[in-house]
Amino acid sequence: MSIEMIDAENWDLLKRTIKKLLGFDPSSYTNSFMQRRVLVRLHALKIATYKEYISILKDSRHEQELLLKELTIHVTNFFRDQSMWIELKDKVIPLILGEKHSSGANSINLWSAGCSSGEEPLSLAICFLEALGEDLKGFKLMILATDCDAETIRRAKLAEYDEMQFKEMPKGYMEKYFSKKDVDVKIGSSTLSTVVYTPKPFLKSMITYEQDDILSRKKPRNLDLIMCRNTVIYFDIETKTRLYDTFYDCLVHNGFLILGKTEILQGPIRDRFQMYDLHERIHVKF
Repeated sequence: MSIEMIDAENWDLLKRTIKKLLGFDPSSYTNSFMQRRVLVRLHALKIATYKEYISILKDSRHEQELLLKELTIHVTNFFRDQSMWIELKDKVIPLILGEKHSSGANSINLWSAGCSSGEEPLSLAICFLEALGEDLKGFKLMILATDCDAETIRRAKLAEYDEMQFKEMPKGYMEKYFSKKDVDVKIGSSTLSTVVYTPKPFLKSMITYEQDDILSRKKPRNLDLIMCRNTVIYFDIETKTRLYDTFYDCLVHNGFLILGKTEILQGPIRDRFQMYDLHERIHVKF
C-alpha cells in the first residue's frame, strides 16, 4: 500500500505547511522525491500519516530543522553542470583514451573526491562507457569514490535514486544504465511503497566507495583523472595547497584535474598544471 492511499488528503496540506514553515518550495520537486524524503522523518518518529507529521512539524522547531536538512543535504543530480560533462565526454576522455592506445596500457583509473551520494562517480562511469563502446572489453575501468561523511557513503552504496535526480541526464541513459525498483518502507503497522532507480550491476561494479577525509589517507597513484568539485571551497589556502600537491602526485603525466566552477588553483601549484579549460576548471598535469 502506498502512502498516498493511506493519507492522500493531507499531502497537499503538508506541502503548504513545509513551504510556510521552512521556506522550502515543494512545487519545484516531484512528489516522488518529496515523499521519499518525508518518509525518512516519519520512519524516525515512528508515525504513519502526514496528518500526525503536520502536527509535530508545527510544534517543533527542531523537527523543522531536521526535515530541512533531509530535503537539502547531499541532494544533487546526475550530470550536474552539463557543459562540464559535455567537455569531458567530447574532448577530455578521447585524450585519455588516446594516451592509453599510444602506451598500450589498458587500465583507466579515476577518483571522485567528495562523491556525495554517488551521482558524480556514476555519471563519470557512464561517460567512459559511452566513449569506449565496443572497446570496453580491452580496458579495465576503475573508479574510487570517497566522501568524509559516513551516512553519505552509505547512501552512495545503497544507490537508490529519485526520478528528479535524472533531470539533467542525457536522453536514453536512464533506461540503459538504471533499473526501476519498488521499495517498501515499514512505519509502525503500515507498509508504504515508493519507486526508486538503481544502477545496473555492470555499472555499479566499476565503482569502489570509501569513507575518507581527502586530507588524511594514503592516496591512490597513477590516476588518469581526479574530479573534486565544490569540495575544497571552505578550506584555507594552506590546506588547499597541500591538497593540490597531493592531487598532482596522484596523477599520471597528462592526467586531468577537474575542480568546481568557483575553485581555482592557488600558489606555486599553478605552475605545475596547465589550464585546459578555464570555464570548466579543467587542468592537465605536465
